[in-house]
Amino acid sequence: MIQTKGLTGAQTMLRVLAKMGVEKIFASPGSEWSPVWEALAEPGVEGMPQYLSTRHEEVAVGMASGYAKSTGKLPAVMIHTTVGSLHATMGMRGAIREQVPMVVFSGESIGYGEDEGPDPGGQWLGHLSNIGGPAKLVEQTVKWSFGVNNKAILPATVQRACQLAMAAPKGPTFVSLSMEHLFDKMIKDVAGELGFAPGAPADLSRPPEAQGGSGQPRCRDRLMRSRDGGRSGVLA
Repeated sequence: MIQTKGLTGAQTMLRVLAKMGVEKIFASPGSEWSPVWEALAEPGVEGMPQYLSTRHEEVAVGMASGYAKSTGKLPAVMIHTTVGSLHATMGMRGAIREQVPMVVFSGESIGYGEDEGPDPGGQWLGHLSNIGGPAKLVEQTVKWSFGVNNKAILPATVQRACQLAMAAPKGPTFVSLSMEHLFDKMIKDVAGELGFAPGAPADLSRPPEAQGGSGQPRCRDRLMRSRDGGRSGVLA
């Protein structure tokens, strides 16, 4: 279990990413990401991903792509809402064609200051909002695109985005997170640390037969690998 209940959405996002093996965040953010900056600046917090700021969304996605190719690790990307997400679509389209995994987060606002709490500002109503939000804008350029509309599902959604990005065929996934949810306190934990994440290390404390026959990969795992096996010439 990943304990996220009682944490802010920003703290939760960072904790889940770290648990899913994300070590780098490449960012070209807007002001809606201020809760994450605060979470990163908290003293005494260890094991959080390293935050790298860039000047443009395409640069952030390009750096994440190069990092994933060179290390085999899953990177995260943080970008600005709507127009920033559209800037990133060229890089994400390239990533999905090359089967490069990354999990891309866009900020947004689900309100215009009606509720108590931080006022997102009038720019959201006049310039930054689109019907369907950024997740709708980029859905044709990623494996999976989802806009979090309830804080109860935020922790599990971040985990799912990581899982899907690394599942064969690998590629970019996209999640839009509102600043309201990033400030808010979470009400649920994530049920499992790795869940069904493809590529998760085997539990060596379990006997081979419990992991699928005589230590061989389960049929589902073989099938996932065979879908992408032709690229290397080695089939599972």
